Amino acid sequence: MTPIPMSDLSPELLAQHDGWLRALVRRLVDDGQADDVVQEVWGHAMNAELRDQKALPAWLARVARRIAANRRACPGRLLPPQHAIATLPA
Repeated sequence: MTPIPMSDLSPELLAQHDGWLRALVRRLVDDGQADDVVQEVWGHAMNAELRDQKALPAWLARVARRIAANRRACPGRLLPPQHAIATLPA
């Protein structure tokens, strides 16, 4: 089977997964980080390939869990650059 670039999937198909993905992420991280994690998941998705379109939900969930775990393990290191700069001591 030929890999399918996720960037070739329709926006409508991807949007179908946004609701449950956000709900999953909100259970994994603080509400303040949830949107950032979801955006990061979608960013990874645009550069990934799937062997089967049916694997999309499992792939999204796996990536979300890994990103959330990384944020819990190293919370300060994974801040967006503009936030990290804004919190530096004067």
